[in-house]
This record gives sequence, structure tokens and C-alpha cells, in this order.
Amino acid sequence: MNRAVLFVSALILTWTSAANAHGPSRQKVSESIVINASADAVWAKIKNFHDASWMPMVAGTAGQGGNDAGATRELTLKAGGVVKEELKKYDDAEKSFSYKIVKDGVDMKVLPVNDYSAKITVTAEAPAPRWNGQARFIAVI
Repeated sequence: MNRAVLFVSALILTWTSAANAHGPSRQKVSESIVINASADAVWAKIKNFHDASWMPMVAGTAGQGGNDAGATRELTLKAGGVVKEELKKYDDAEKSFSYKIVKDGVDMKVLPVNDYSAKITVTAEAPAPRWNGQARFIAVI
């Protein structure tokens, strides 16, 4: 009996150590919101990468590089702190852009994530336009 308990304990310890050795998994969050406005009107409001005033938590924004890949922006948050981001891809015709938080671009006390990237798309689906957002990140606890 003691050998069986010892064996099971060793097996559990080995399995949990192996599982934890990989580290945290990358998370994915998706959101789709129907908006009572035309897709063109919604896109006009959010398409300037440097102007994130449409985000409720943002107090101010500043950026360089326009809407070209590699452009950067700094978001000053209402709750305090700054988030630095880089534009990865921009497609005006598709009403879409992708960006990421740059390495060391956020204080972990403000937003406890690593390897954050996101994509925003506006679609003209029936019955009404949609704002679609996807984000991927590793949560830091």
C-alpha cells in the first residue's frame, strides 16, 4: 500500500512539474459588438491609429508614423500609466488593423500581460455593422 501511495505521489509530482515547466498559456479574447451606425462611420471614428480617444479607458494619445506598419503610439490611461504600442498591419479597404504592445511597453501594475497583440475590424454585416476585436496575450499573475 505504501509503495502504491509513493508511486502515485511521484507520478503526480512529475506530471505537475512537467505541466508547469511549459509556463503560462497564451490567452485569446474575442468580442463582436453591433453598432447603430454605418460601417464607414464607425471606421472613420477608429481608423487613425494615433487617435484612441474612442477607448473609454484612454485619457490621451500621441504617436508617430501615421497608419503605416511600424507606427507607434503611447496611450495615457485615465487610471494612470502609459501603454506603448506598435502598428503591425493596416488595411483601410478591409477596415482593419493589427497592433501589439511593444516589449517593456507597459507597467505590469497597470496591465499585467506579456506578448499582447490585437486585431480590430469593422464589418458591414446585416442587420447592422459590427466592431470585431481579438486579442492574444499571456497573463502575468
